[in-house]
Amino acid sequence: MPNSSPGARAEAPNSKSGRERLSSTVVSLAATASAGMDELSLEQALKDVDLANARVIDLTQRLIAAQRRTIELQTTVDRLQVELSQLRARHNQMRNSRAFRMADRYWRVLGALRK
Repeated sequence: MPNSSPGARAEAPNSKSGRERLSSTVVSLAATASAGMDELSLEQALKDVDLANARVIDLTQRLIAAQRRTIELQTTVDRLQVELSQLRARHNQMRNSRAFRMADRYWRVLGALRK
């Protein structure tokens, strides 16, 4: 039986009931929370990208420095190899000289006499 008390309001046929309004409010709050989470996720993703970019820049700078050092060391090795080759050639010239052969014979004779 409908409520016929003078203080009761009759609801219009197209107005929302309390349950529908609550459901609408929950959906609205969920959408707001979802949007807030999306915004936080986006902010975190941007921070992660910034951090990754900083790491890439740092690693690239360190790689370039290491490559420069490698080039310096290779240049030094090349120079020392040329120097060693020159010294070996000079040493062989001295060993093949008449003075060296005479000194070598002298030391052999001296060593044989000491025995």
